[in-house]
Amino acid sequence: MVPHLADALAFARWLTRDRADAEDVVQEALALRPRKKKQRPHASPTKQHSGR
Repeated sequence: MVPHLADALAFARWLTRDRADAEDVVQEALALRPRKKKQRPHASPTKQHSGR
């Protein structure tokens, strides 16, 4: 579950003064948020090139 979801909805309701609009705002924000990439537990770190 997304942390602070209830607070985000309450803030959006305060901004928009409308429950349906607030829910739309929060859903849009969740859809646009950057997601953390899942890294495999035993993945080797990427090799960096020397730039030569």
